[in-house]
Amino acid sequence: MSAAEDHEPQLRVESDRAHRAARMLEDDLFTDAISDIKDWCHEQWESSPIDDVKGRENLRIMIGVVNRFEKIFATHVETGKLALKQISDIEEKRRRLRLLRRSA
Repeated sequence: MSAAEDHEPQLRVESDRAHRAARMLEDDLFTDAISDIKDWCHEQWESSPIDDVKGRENLRIMIGVVNRFEKIFATHVETGKLALKQISDIEEKRRRLRLLRRSA
């Protein structure tokens, strides 16, 4: 068994997580909630007193957290794409080995 095959179960977990993350990123309820949070933060920032430095900093942090949250899901999707490619390569290698064994 090759090193890639040793990691196949983890690759399948990553692929599953990618599908789940992609569904979340495509779900209207999820994307609307993210947009609503960002909009609320921007509205709060725009209506905050100019001297409320701490409040504005907190809003900036909140927007950063929401952006990071979205990026985590997007990263799962990208990792899953790579995992699917590796799984495909493993399956192709197995298929070729079976063909070689049959012809031997």
